[in-house]
Amino acid sequence: MGAKPQPVKAEPSWMSRHPLVVIGVVLAVCLVPFLDKAVQTDDALFVWTGQWIQQHPLDFFGFKVNWWLSAIPMWAANYNPPVSAYYLAAVAAMFGWSEIALHLGGMAVAILTAFGIYALARQWCHSPLLATIIAIFTPAFLVSSTTLMCDVMTLGFWVWSLVLWERALGKQRSWWLFLGAGALAGLAVLTKYSAVILLPLLPILSVLRLRKIGRWIAGCMVPVLMLAGYELITARLYGRGLFTAATLYAHTTHVGFEGNWAAWGIIALAFTGGSLLPVLFFAPQLWKQRVWLAGGLIVGGGLLLVVRFCHLGLISAAPALVERWDFSLQIMLLTLGGLGVLLLATTEIWRQRDTVTITLVLWVLSVLWFAMVLNWTVNVRSFLPAAPAVAILIVRRLAKTKGAFEIRWRTSWPLIPAAAVSLSLVVADYTSANVARTAAEQITVNYKSAEHTLWFEGHGGFQFYMDKLGNRPLDVEQSLLEVGDIVAVPVTGLYITFPAGGVGWVERLGYVPSSWVNLSGRTKSGAAGFYSANFGPVPFVFGGPPQQNYEVLK
Repeated sequence: MGAKPQPVKAEPSWMSRHPLVVIGVVLAVCLVPFLDKAVQTDDALFVWTGQWIQQHPLDFFGFKVNWWLSAIPMWAANYNPPVSAYYLAAVAAMFGWSEIALHLGGMAVAILTAFGIYALARQWCHSPLLATIIAIFTPAFLVSSTTLMCDVMTLGFWVWSLVLWERALGKQRSWWLFLGAGALAGLAVLTKYSAVILLPLLPILSVLRLRKIGRWIAGCMVPVLMLAGYELITARLYGRGLFTAATLYAHTTHVGFEGNWAAWGIIALAFTGGSLLPVLFFAPQLWKQRVWLAGGLIVGGGLLLVVRFCHLGLISAAPALVERWDFSLQIMLLTLGGLGVLLLATTEIWRQRDTVTITLVLWVLSVLWFAMVLNWTVNVRSFLPAAPAVAILIVRRLAKTKGAFEIRWRTSWPLIPAAAVSLSLVVADYTSANVARTAAEQITVNYKSAEHTLWFEGHGGFQFYMDKLGNRPLDVEQSLLEVGDIVAVPVTGLYITFPAGGVGWVERLGYVPSSWVNLSGRTKSGAAGFYSANFGPVPFVFGGPPQQNYEVLK
């Protein structure tokens, strides 16, 4: 009889042997075309703070900004800590304040964050590269990587903290790893306050892993001491602890929805599904065919009927919009995606209660609780911290249903539609941001003159560029307008009431962003609010964006 044939070990693919190269190339391809993206939304606050820090490094919020119709202290306008602004200041000190330089710095942060996701996924699942690419192609990660805000940096500090913490738990004699991991967790909180909700995961992971109190306690104390020190320093500088101030702001200015609790639930789930979109595309592989088909048809059909006929108050300003079947269908699909995230977490914790699964599920639920309930509004950026945990849960579930694997077509094909949608959102955000810059430049060229003052009202990118071009912001407490002055007002901006007969209309300028996805505002086909749910019940809608109009008054 012949010898028994020996199994042949498959050679690892090029991608599995060079994962960091793959991750870097994917992010470069996705982000480089948008490096000249204009400053938008809250980007301006971080850039202004960075510019101030270059001159006053020990007094990061010691200036005023006209953010809500009158000049107020920056600490009262920007309810985020200053670490990311210090980073922008450092980048600009080397390369200047151009949009390309700042976005290159942001791309470096995104790549390092993705490397951290890969390093953590190596410890917690069989296919870390797949998990990392899934996390990258969530709208929350990819769109946030094109902004100058603090969200991706916060996630980067957090995932690298977990990487070091896990290594420290494996080598209990390495107490310095606990301290280093604690310092990174503290930097996450000092980059964005909401990271504080993740800090309990460190002691929970330690107790589950070691079943005893140990040196890890010292690491847990580091972020607590860092936050306490920050509170004392800011209280001395600005008269109040800024973490406490931010917590109070989120509680007192919470954006409510005019609809009932069912409307809030659908909006929260739709934002969950839209922010963590790959879960929707991987659904056929996460559950048995008859389960996801039957569940999708029954639950989806019920949701569609509820959205379409129950008048929940999803869009109180335009209730007729939900009567459009195409818009109702999009609300239903994204809500199903949100339910899929919850189902994925509950299924995994039901089937196995190992240390990693418990940690991942608590991670996801903590982020969802903050994004849905605690934050001042529901927006996509608030769901970003859950992206790595959801991606790892997807891969762990696939490993059970498909077996251990590397990235192959039959497993990873849902990345294609996820990437297509996420990149479409990046394009939509890019074109919308650039419209505000174009409007500011054209209005300045047409109306700025030595014979009169060109004033402006508005917010975000339009405010940033009008100010940069030397125009003056309207201040309801201090501005004195004279006969012949020009005022530029975005129609979607903050309106100041002028005396009757005191102004004359000069011109309306209209700009339509070139995109087939709407991220913010209401059109005839739907309403979306990527950066705040008070603009729409879903984070994005397929269909052209609304026209951005600017009034010029004299």
